[in-house]
Amino acid sequence: MKFSRQISPANRRYIQKCTMQETQRQILHLIFSAKKEISDRQIVEKLGKDLQEVRFHLDELSEGGFINLLSDSTSTGDFYLAKSVTPRGHMVIKGQISLDERINSKSSSQTFQITNKAPIGSQQFGNYNTAQINQNIGIDVTDILQIIEDLKKSVNDIPLDNQEIAVGCLATIEEEVIAPKPSSKLKAALFGLWSVTKDIVTFANAVTAIADRLNINLPGLG
Repeated sequence: MKFSRQISPANRRYIQKCTMQETQRQILHLIFSAKKEISDRQIVEKLGKDLQEVRFHLDELSEGGFINLLSDSTSTGDFYLAKSVTPRGHMVIKGQISLDERINSKSSSQTFQITNKAPIGSQQFGNYNTAQINQNIGIDVTDILQIIEDLKKSVNDIPLDNQEIAVGCLATIEEEVIAPKPSSKLKAALFGLWSVTKDIVTFANAVTAIADRLNINLPGLG
């Protein structure tokens, strides 16, 4: 009696998925370790993969919300430039989420954007409608990490004397929100950040948004 060694379609799809995700993890780690922008062709050289395959995986990682990707077409051809790993990508690297936990770009979830065109205590979303901070939006660690990432890019808007305090508070908040059990440092860091940025509209809106997601009342806001 002979046993069939043929792989079932379901098992074949599973193997293909595992192979794809392993390649994507390699690309994710490569972008992270590069510490700077890296092109699709540089990734090809490092991993020995086909250019079109690398571009496919970069698109997948970008659409999943794991990397910041710049892609365009020019007169000399297409180019892909992986700019950085997102907070969500960092969570994959740390083993906190899997590549299956993608951001659905077509979902109705709201994306926070720092803005100085709305009053303090309000928040502007991806559809550019301003909504009050105290709405019931729940706790989303990925969302908080993205806000922190955006704030890091705006630290120069803070008076020089307070920049070091703000950077330290942001680092502590980031560490605490991804910790299995956040400590009292989280609230202290949030209060510290609020104390040095509450008069800067862009920061005030963002810090208020973080506090709202964590159900923490900031001093002076009730």
